Amino acid sequence: MLSRTPKNAILMVLAIVAVAAWALLQSGSSPTAAADAGVLPLEPELAAAAEGVLPLDAIFDDPAGNEAVFSAKQMLYHDCMADAGYEYTVTEYIPDPELPRYGLDDATIAAEYGYAWLDGAGLSPGDLNAENATAPGWDEAFFGTDEARYAIRSDTGITTRPGDGCLWEADLVLYGENPAVHYALVGAGIDIRAEALERFSDDPRVGGIVAEWSQCMAAAGWDIDSPGEAHRLRTADDPDGMEPAVADVRCKQKVDLVDRLLDIESSVQATLLIDNAESISRLQTSWRAAVERANAVLEGD
Repeated sequence: MLSRTPKNAILMVLAIVAVAAWALLQSGSSPTAAADAGVLPLEPELAAAAEGVLPLDAIFDDPAGNEAVFSAKQMLYHDCMADAGYEYTVTEYIPDPELPRYGLDDATIAAEYGYAWLDGAGLSPGDLNAENATAPGWDEAFFGTDEARYAIRSDTGITTRPGDGCLWEADLVLYGENPAVHYALVGAGIDIRAEALERFSDDPRVGGIVAEWSQCMAAAGWDIDSPGEAHRLRTADDPDGMEPAVADVRCKQKVDLVDRLLDIESSVQATLLIDNAESISRLQTSWRAAVERANAVLEGD
């Protein structure tokens, strides 16, 4: 039987929150872009989340921009390593899977696939350069020498010494003279996400809603504390978890779990968005500069 500690139950449902801001680490900026541009007011069309979209997602999520910056990095890595006399295999961009924020919530998918719909979600092709990296000197050419190894983010968010490898060279193109300035802004964005998640998990209303769902599941014959753990109800007799998946969705609908949690989380994020408007605005400025540079790289400018 799963833990019945209320805090753990809340954290388990939060464990399936899909967006965690790490995609922002693919972005880039000039070290002076945010400072020179000043603090921009949050754009109303970004700050106002669309139906079913949380405020921070509306601000931070940019699939097209993520793809541009990721692809530009791959191109820069390839060309830099070729100039150094090494092979580099370009990795194809794979977007993060769009998973339901609070677990399976589609009755049709539950009835047809059970929890098997999760199988393979978010899998990557692995490290395509594992074999290339066995060549003598490849690691130093890409990451930099030990004497000037480039650390993307230190505790302070500031790089204490420059790098001298292709990773560093690509970041100079996309991020400007000191890439750590942008990464510090990204770190601030990640911290805002983390604080939003913590405030959400600490809200007693969340625990009450999850408890209602758990009681509904118990009435249907399933002893489970959190939607985040429901996929573990798959058994040898029901490997796809069809029966518990159907019950899971029915109970979410019965207690209106998705909309109620979304309302609470949206309120929490909206407050943090206002409280951190300056930091978020600087990150937006930095992000736009990164995407512009990335598109220039991809267009051969």
